[in-house]
Amino acid sequence: MTPILKSRLNGARDVLGKVRVALSQRGSKLQGDVSDTFLGFVSNGDDVGNWLGLIDARSEARQALAELEAQADADHGVNYGRSRIHYRHVRLLHLQAYLTTNWALADVIAGFAGTVLCTSTSSKYRGNPPQLVKDFVSPQKPTAAAVFAPLRRSFGWAAAISYSIRNLFVHDGGVNFFEGDVPESAFRISENGWHLVITKAQGCGVDDGCCRDGTSLPVSPAPIDLRQVLDVCEREVDEALGVILGAACQLIRVQVAFAIGEEP
Repeated sequence: MTPILKSRLNGARDVLGKVRVALSQRGSKLQGDVSDTFLGFVSNGDDVGNWLGLIDARSEARQALAELEAQADADHGVNYGRSRIHYRHVRLLHLQAYLTTNWALADVIAGFAGTVLCTSTSSKYRGNPPQLVKDFVSPQKPTAAAVFAPLRRSFGWAAAISYSIRNLFVHDGGVNFFEGDVPESAFRISENGWHLVITKAQGCGVDDGCCRDGTSLPVSPAPIDLRQVLDVCEREVDEALGVILGAACQLIRVQVAFAIGEEP
């Protein structure tokens, strides 16, 4: 799921590093505050290593979900650290770990890219940085049209589904989300649980037409394994993050080149 985003992150670090060198060598042509603005952008390259670490942490969290139900004993107990606790609790804790790590990664990348691609009004408040769904998917938010329309139409549904699932588990504890709380129910989503996901996703201003051809996200409450949904969403959201990350870094590179009087 992760090679494309990892490649984009490594590419971003390389681009921002080259921009830093250009500013150090020829930034004297710029006003001090202009140079400082660009340096503020490129300083994010120092954080890319931490963002790559989030991908690795997310992979470990996803692996913990694999065949979890098979680890339960006759009393529905599953190992968790040094304890053995009920399957439903382990399932919840592992899901929360995966979902929060997944969206921490999305938040840091969208927060950086949004400061470049979003309007100054939506990106200047550091206490409320740009977010993938709020600023790149929701039709109410002002993002550059060249980025917004293709991103929303290609990845909006997967992003909204993933974000809705994250909120259901992080804020609501996933109550009544699954068909059952025993290992035999595995990760099968209940009809009510899927209805909540769809309703919340539609509330983001997208529908199941906002996806790439061939993206197989379920549209009915038939028995669905949540892990399958998470895998599709992870792939699509990673692609979306790669798009806005690459666009932001290339825009910085071009702007700096033009500002110092060079061809990009």
